[in-house]
Amino acid sequence: MSGSAQVAEFDRIASLYDDSIPPHVTQHYVDKRVRYFQAVFAPGSRLLDVGCGTGRLAAALVRAGFRVTGIDPSLGMLQHARPRGIVATCASAGALPWPEGAFDGVYSVAVMHQIGRAHV
Repeated sequence: MSGSAQVAEFDRIASLYDDSIPPHVTQHYVDKRVRYFQAVFAPGSRLLDVGCGTGRLAAALVRAGFRVTGIDPSLGMLQHARPRGIVATCASAGALPWPEGAFDGVYSVAVMHQIGRAHV
């Protein structure tokens, strides 16, 4: 699937995406990752979420006191992330619009296989 076809597919499923995983699984997943970030980064750290999707994890990290910026090439996904209080930019992981050192940490969840598929 080409990169543009992939983005179009994520735009198409954005409103269904969060419901594709049972809530108790999502909660466990998010809680575990928030604890990890709390153990590794100081409160108030600036984090970049590459491939933020609908912003579930990023929103939980904001509630935990982190300053999170998200990027995703799918405007459909970002339409769900922004109402969750995420500063979100439509951008590609290959062309970040910030200078080096702008963030204390960068993370990406369930994205690398999408990048690989787009460039095969």
